[in-house]
Amino acid sequence: MHTLTLIKLLFAHFITDFALQPKKLLEAKKGKGPQRHLALFIHSLLHAATVYIVLGEWTNWIVPTIILLSHWSIDWFKVCRPQETIHMFLSDQAAHITVIGFIWLLLFSGNATLKDWLEQNWNNRSFWIIVTAYIFILHPTSILLGQFIKRWIPHPPKQEEQQSPELKKDIEEKSLPQAGKWIGYFERILILTFILTHHYEGIGFLLAAKSIFRFGELSKPSEIKNTEYVLVGTLASFTIACLVGVIAEKLL
Repeated sequence: MHTLTLIKLLFAHFITDFALQPKKLLEAKKGKGPQRHLALFIHSLLHAATVYIVLGEWTNWIVPTIILLSHWSIDWFKVCRPQETIHMFLSDQAAHITVIGFIWLLLFSGNATLKDWLEQNWNNRSFWIIVTAYIFILHPTSILLGQFIKRWIPHPPKQEEQQSPELKKDIEEKSLPQAGKWIGYFERILILTFILTHHYEGIGFLLAAKSIFRFGELSKPSEIKNTEYVLVGTLASFTIACLVGVIAEKLL
């Protein structure tokens, strides 16, 4: 029953913050003066009303009121910083979900639930093995891979070294910043998840899917070094993720 309440609160948040937020209201929140205040209030009031209806506890006005005030405050902070970045989006959603979590813990599940969870997991061997495995395959593995493959970084040919600064800048702008790092994060997370859930066939599909994007470049002599460099990095990343997954699975 307590878990159902949490799911209802999350459902109300996601459906109101995305499906029930028209573009016109979203643009009004980015405006100035009374228009912004009114749009923020309407959006927050809609959140509170959705929570009230979804919970179905008609005498409980505490939760809708907390949602109304907290959502208005968080969104006000967000619109005052108009940079539309992934960090701002994730911070905004994390703040809303944190408020929902506190509401659920304090008003519905009680402190005993949090205490029970801590007692069950804080000294749980399997919990720490899984958490450590996921943490290791992210930034620590990226650093390890960077040190391992830096000896094979392809050097540009002489004609590229003589290119103008404007042309070099144009080439750099065509590549996605830190895309390789995030691709590595996602592939290692998927591999570790496949191993821990015993879906080993997913690793083969993942490797095949990534290989498709580089297969055609093998026919270009100018791209062979780049292709080999990417292939070494990919196989090293897959190997580390597989080894960590197998070790974690054996320790569980």
